[in-house]
This record gives sequence, structure tokens and C-alpha cells, in this order.
Amino acid sequence: MKRILFLALAIVVMVLAAVRLSRPNYQRANMVYVEDQLYVSSEQAMPVEIAPEAILGTIQTATDPSENPNQNGEANFDCVGAPYAKIENGLGGKAGLAVLLEHEWVFFEPHN
Repeated sequence: MKRILFLALAIVVMVLAAVRLSRPNYQRANMVYVEDQLYVSSEQAMPVEIAPEAILGTIQTATDPSENPNQNGEANFDCVGAPYAKIENGLGGKAGLAVLLEHEWVFFEPHN
């Protein structure tokens, strides 16, 4: 009887492990880290043009999508080389960051 119980428990553990391994990796929201501040994408394009002199720099490195970027000029998604600019009056009148992604300026909000 103990063997049957042990075997049933072992099968349950193996099935749970297989289900966990088959799940896709967790991906966080798109984020960038600029001037010691973490910003999270609103995933909304901004209907503005950013003047070239307002561009502060470009994204230099990308970390794993499951991690938060923690170095200036770093993102957690593939956007290395994308220019960014701080903006005072973004979506909803909020201050934040605009990042040029696929020919559109996308608004990133400060993460608290």
C-alpha cells in the first residue's frame, strides 16, 4: 500500500514539474533605465516630433526580458541604438521619457 501511495505521489510531482517547464518564460513590461531612473512603457505612441537637440542619448545595452534594467542606457527588450529624450508634457500631461521605436516616439512613465 505504501508503494502505491509513493508511486502516485512521484507521478504527481513529475507531472507538476513537466507543466512548469513547459510554460513560456515570464517577460516583464518594456522598461528602460536612464539617468538613474527606471521607466516603464505605456505602449502608446506620442503624436509629437522630438527636436534633435532634445535627444539625450541612445540605449546602449539590453538585459534579459525577465529582468529590470539597472544601468543607465539599458533596456530589457531589443532596442539597442534607439534614441531617447526626456519630456515634460507627455501622455496625459505627465513627465517621462520618449523612446524612438520603429519610427514612432513611445512614451515611458517613471516607475515608482
